[in-house]
Amino acid sequence: MSEKNLVPSQKVYFYAMVFQFLFEGILIGFLASLPVGPISILIIQQTVKRSRLAGFCSGIGAAFSDTIYATMAGFSLSFIIEFIRANELAFKTGGSVILAVLGIFIFLGHPEREVKKINGKSNRPLKSAATTFLLTFTNPLIIFLHVGIFTGSGIVLDISRPNQAILILTGFFLGAIFWWFLLTGIVSLFRKQINTKVYHWFNKTAGATIVIIVLVSLIISLFHRI
Repeated sequence: MSEKNLVPSQKVYFYAMVFQFLFEGILIGFLASLPVGPISILIIQQTVKRSRLAGFCSGIGAAFSDTIYATMAGFSLSFIIEFIRANELAFKTGGSVILAVLGIFIFLGHPEREVKKINGKSNRPLKSAATTFLLTFTNPLIIFLHVGIFTGSGIVLDISRPNQAILILTGFFLGAIFWWFLLTGIVSLFRKQINTKVYHWFNKTAGATIVIIVLVSLIISLFHRI
């Protein structure tokens, strides 16, 4: 039955359900994006180094990746989850190497040269989004975070109810986007107050933090495997 064919009382119920599913999705999408990790630090670094647009577009890439994994977790696609669990070490190692190398490049970067290069170039939003999407997607263990969030919230996506699933996943994406919009906005407020010297140390700190988080996470994974 379409929304146009509903009587007034049914329309109220219809819109209430739409709002509920969207709100639930927004809430879990926001919560799923909150944990601070190497991707968060990378997005903060992009916001400081380039612009809020570059950082926000990087966040959009992360949100897309998270939504894909949220889809898997929400529909309880056990065969995919089991495949990831069986190849956990390979996935973790591959993603960790990529992020560690990126962290080293950030650590060894030269802010003075980068600022000059950036001032002469326009931001490339699609490139920022694609890069972060790929980096986030190389860490499929995020799916287990989403499994925990969906389980804790009691939300289960049902393939026999596609409209409900679409609304929840749309809300999830919007919630993740809202978090990155909020984070990059806060960072951007202080961006103009950061001079080259401060940025130099921020660059070192961001790069080192990414490497440390990745290495600690990898060591913990190896420890659990042993």
